Amino acid sequence: MAKNEKNTAVVEVTAPEKKPETKKKSPTPTPRTRNPKEEKAVLNVVESAPSFKGKLQKTVEGNKEVQALEAEINRIGLATLNRMCTANNDKEGLAMLNLGKWRIVARIGTTGTLKGTTDKDHTTMGYYCPSMATGQWMIGDMIGKEIIINQWDLHGMSAEQFFNFVAHEFIHAYSDLIDDNDCAKNGGHKRVFVERCDQLEWIKAIPLKGYIKWTSEITDKGRKQLKKMNVVAPTIGKVRAEKKPTPKRVKLYCPTHMGKFEESLTTYVSTAKWADGKGNVSIRCNSCDVDFVGEKQ
Repeated sequence: MAKNEKNTAVVEVTAPEKKPETKKKSPTPTPRTRNPKEEKAVLNVVESAPSFKGKLQKTVEGNKEVQALEAEINRIGLATLNRMCTANNDKEGLAMLNLGKWRIVARIGTTGTLKGTTDKDHTTMGYYCPSMATGQWMIGDMIGKEIIINQWDLHGMSAEQFFNFVAHEFIHAYSDLIDDNDCAKNGGHKRVFVERCDQLEWIKAIPLKGYIKWTSEITDKGRKQLKKMNVVAPTIGKVRAEKKPTPKRVKLYCPTHMGKFEESLTTYVSTAKWADGKGNVSIRCNSCDVDFVGEKQ
């Protein structure tokens, strides 16, 4: 029997006769394989502190590594700007028409979502933003323009990738300071960006498909500069939030008879209809007058 009430379908199901239970075999455990290479123990800076006061201090100092990396971005960026001025015979920065009009704020942040669950979160290394499209920093009575290095998987970046990224973005900052932008409004790199990579010599432009047009990679001279400046790979970063798969269906069964007549008193409906028990589907067992319950598959 079935009846509709407020778009709710109620189906009565009668339990079949009980069948003799058969003892299920226990699954054979899979032996754990031993890794031949023992992982090197990582020092726990909190637990290694000799006193309780020291442990608390280390606990709240987690941002020191972030601040140190942001300071390293500034150090490489400053060297890049100086190199660009030297390459253009402008050691006094006379060509920097916009010098003094803003500050540069280099920081670690997200280039996409807060959860890091999209592909873009892990393909974009960062950006220099000369516009107010993402808002504007205020530093006292001055504005600040952002250089963002992507926090997602940052700890997986090599020293060469890190150096290349910072030099790349500070070329954009240099172009902005001399009032001769090297990017189009949509972020596409102009030919002048290629020329400025050649002037810097630490990185070289690499053609890229799509609207971006150009990316960059470190050169041999860049590797020498990296070694000279003792630049190391980042050791901090964020990993994406766990992305739970969306179930396509829900298994419905009678809680009273579950385990006794599992095959006969089990049915499936779409997750959209069930909606965690608040949808428009309701199934009732005719033998015990109990509503079926759901379990995501």
